Amino acid sequence: MNKGKIVIISILVIAFSVTVAAQNIQPIIKGGANIANVSGDEVEDTDSKIGIVVGGLINFDINEQLAFQTGPFYSQKGYKIDEGGSEMTGSLDYLEMPFLGRYSIPMGSNIEPNIFAGPSIAYNINAEVEMDDETQDISDNVKSMDFGIILGAGVKFNQFIIDAEYNMGLSSIDDSDSDSDIKNSVITITAGYCLSL
Repeated sequence: MNKGKIVIISILVIAFSVTVAAQNIQPIIKGGANIANVSGDEVEDTDSKIGIVVGGLINFDINEQLAFQTGPFYSQKGYKIDEGGSEMTGSLDYLEMPFLGRYSIPMGSNIEPNIFAGPSIAYNINAEVEMDDETQDISDNVKSMDFGIILGAGVKFNQFIIDAEYNMGLSSIDDSDSDSDIKNSVITITAGYCLSL
């Protein structure tokens, strides 16, 4: 069994254990923007690319301060490179599933700051580069699975939430013969609404 499968199975086992212990369940819809780039030993002089992120979470309250959250997102990642006066844009689109532990800081009011962290699993659904109005598919050179770690903070006001997070890629996304060290590096800002069941 490869490392990727071991990681996925471990995350799912932990997620199932936490959800069984949950006291309250609440769906959350979220949307916002990615400030995406790539990093790694072979990465030089890349610029950020703006993309959208939209999806939802299921919030499982463990107690008054601690919660577990997971859910699917459509996330646009990528990068930009200046090639001798022409701009090349790499677009990498993913279906992503975070697994987050969130700790809320009691304030005795409707404003509730929180911090959160956890791993994420992403499946690539589109990979292409565009330059001089020409687009080339690079799916064969991008790994289908990506793994990351998310660190973030947010504020909840009644049913509304605002989050800012950093998603650091843990594995190279390069699947070409060169096998270069290229990882996703994404800052995400989202707004959301907590639904009532």
